[in-house]
Order: sequence, then C-alpha cells, then structure tokens
Amino acid sequence: METKFVELKQEYEDLKAFVVQHAGEEAQEEFRWFFVGAGLQVWGKNQAFAPDYEKALSVLLDETVSMQQIMTAMVCCSETGRILRVPVFYKKMIERDQAEECRLSQHFLEEFNQLLVSLAYINGDFTLEEANAVTQILDSLAEAGKQSGVHLTKVSAIKEKPVTDRKEDSYLRRGREPEEEKAQPSGTKPASIRSEGSTPEKSKLGEWHAE
Repeated sequence: METKFVELKQEYEDLKAFVVQHAGEEAQEEFRWFFVGAGLQVWGKNQAFAPDYEKALSVLLDETVSMQQIMTAMVCCSETGRILRVPVFYKKMIERDQAEECRLSQHFLEEFNQLLVSLAYINGDFTLEEANAVTQILDSLAEAGKQSGVHLTKVSAIKEKPVTDRKEDSYLRRGREPEEEKAQPSGTKPASIRSEGSTPEKSKLGEWHAE
C-alpha cells in the first residue's frame, strides 16, 4: 500500500479514536458517515473522478467501494444547497465544553480540517473549489458551537496545505476505465462525474447527514 494511503488511514483512525473517547462508542458509526459525506462533498466540487478516490475510501472504510458508487454519491453530496447536518457526537462535545470548560469541539474542528485537506490532496492537488468546500463545512461546525455559547476559532483549510492548480492527469477522462486510462495520451479534459444524459441513483455513501 502506498505511503499516502497509510498516512491518511492513520489520521482517520486517530480522529475516530478521539471521537469515541469523548462521545462514546456509539459515535463511531456516525463519525464514519459524517466524514464520508464531507469528503464526497469536497471531492465533488471538482466535478471529476480520480482513481485515487476509490483506493482511499476502500482503505479508510475497510471495504471495497466502487468507482460508480463514489461518482454517484459525489453528485448527490455536492449538489448546490446541500448541507451536512451537525452530527450528534459533535453536539455532545459542545455540551461537554460548556459543562467542563474544555476545548473538545475546537480540537475536533482543527483535526477534521487536517483530515479533509489530506483527503482532498490524495490525488496530488488541492483546488480552490475543494478548499472552499472544506471551509464551508468547518464554518458550519463552528457556527453550531457559537449558537450554543461556545466560542470556536474558525479554521482555515489552506493553513494545512496551499491551494494548487488542478492536476489534470490525476483524473479519469470521459468514457475511460482506470485500466484504459494508462494507455491514453495526456492533454484531454477529465470526465465530469455526471455522465452526459444520465441521472445518478442515490448511493448509500451519499445518504448520511445530507439535507
């Protein structure tokens, strides 16, 4: 397994352990799907599929996730106006911050930022569209704390890694499977995640925590 996937998996597992420690074992599944929904929303802003997305999610979730599942869910999660609901485990952290004067929600905010940026960067770029999507997600979490009387310092997505140009050769081009892609000359535009004339079906990857 490539080092970048190993490192991403470790970041994910570390934050999951933090969530379970401070919000209970029952928060594990909710964190899993909140993260997936957020990641798909970020990737979807590029409107293209990178084969590294499939590898990354399969490693993180310890199950095989297909290209079609991810492409369908990316479309669903990145639709204009679609938001992620603030998860229950995060609300519990805010409540503990209020009662115990600790900074659990701020720590989660900072670590979740780092994890989403690492996920976005898995195919070698971190576009402005992805950075804006990460910031929007983080701002919604910070706002939830503010509404509950907990002051959270907003986190900047570009603090972790600078925004880059789009790495065109990391994306799958229209009508090509990953195996075919290797034999194709470079220089053409990557495929849209929504094929022309198609209407994606809902995927379980995109159903959690999206409104």
